[in-house]
Amino acid sequence: MSVSESTLQKTPNWFRSVGYLSESNLKREDCDIKQKDANGQDAGTKKGERIMGSVAVKTDNGIHTFNVFAQSLTSKGEESKQWKMYCDMLDWNPKVNGEPGVEPTLVNIEGTVSINDYVNQRGEISSTLRWRVGRANTKASPEDAKGTTLKATLYIHSITPEIRQEEETGRLCVTLYGAENNGTCFPVNAIVDEDMADDFEACYEVGMTVPFEFELVSRHIGGENKGEAKKFGRAGKVAVNNGFDVQELMLVGGDDEIEEPDELTAEDENGNEVEVKTQWINPVAMKRAIKARAQMLEELKNNPPEKKSGGKGNSSLHAKKQAAKDRMKGGMKSQLNFDDFDSEEDPF
Repeated sequence: MSVSESTLQKTPNWFRSVGYLSESNLKREDCDIKQKDANGQDAGTKKGERIMGSVAVKTDNGIHTFNVFAQSLTSKGEESKQWKMYCDMLDWNPKVNGEPGVEPTLVNIEGTVSINDYVNQRGEISSTLRWRVGRANTKASPEDAKGTTLKATLYIHSITPEIRQEEETGRLCVTLYGAENNGTCFPVNAIVDEDMADDFEACYEVGMTVPFEFELVSRHIGGENKGEAKKFGRAGKVAVNNGFDVQELMLVGGDDEIEEPDELTAEDENGNEVEVKTQWINPVAMKRAIKARAQMLEELKNNPPEKKSGGKGNSSLHAKKQAAKDRMKGGMKSQLNFDDFDSEEDPF
């Protein structure tokens, strides 16, 4: 098997969200920060600080939540260039439990998405996108559109009609996959609206690599008790919400397919075969990664991690995921530049 068939290169993704700060659940605390030597080997720890938690932003398309994790030092023991940015986030004023009489802070948040796999209360595997903050400021203008947009280059895994109550809605359910920098993959589930469905199917098919653009929106399912007449007495004065809100990732645009390059491999200065850097996703490598992911999730379901107290994270879950990743042959990091975003500052 060639190098190109056994590895996945990291695929690019980047989001931007503009809106008013709804809630802030950030905590700043002292911590031990792991260090690496010049060879990438463990070099103990150094005392530092971290900021962790989440922020919720109110947009025109609902309230969106973003994850925050930052440390004051890099793995080389140097002061993080982004530390001040994260500290500034602590001073933002949220609508909930914020300073009375002060308007919520208008914020601009950017970052990347990855997958969060866990065993839910029913003992089943749940997988959701984790939106990780990589850049945040208050430079947004009140005139800016308020919403969350994601751009990502992804592999098309499946395209199926959306079915509700045994009837097609006219919308499409699209399952796509991206790749992490360790050769593993993660799913992105999106919806194509009815008015774009025919054009989408005319342009794209399973197996293609395409740069897509998405919008994150909230949709209400169900209705409200509006005080209809009762057989006995009357309805309560306060309306009871019989529905619920769901977030959907709407696929709103796409570019031309990224086609397979003429050469998948080349020789380095030592004559060794290496993979050519490209955003094209090799279907053979992706199918292998999807299979490995399914095996990892099955192991997680059959051997759920023990619940830990004290908020220190779940080392058992991390160990299971790491074991699955280690079974994948060395994936290659891409040379993509997300506007000078330093991935070392994002420890997820």
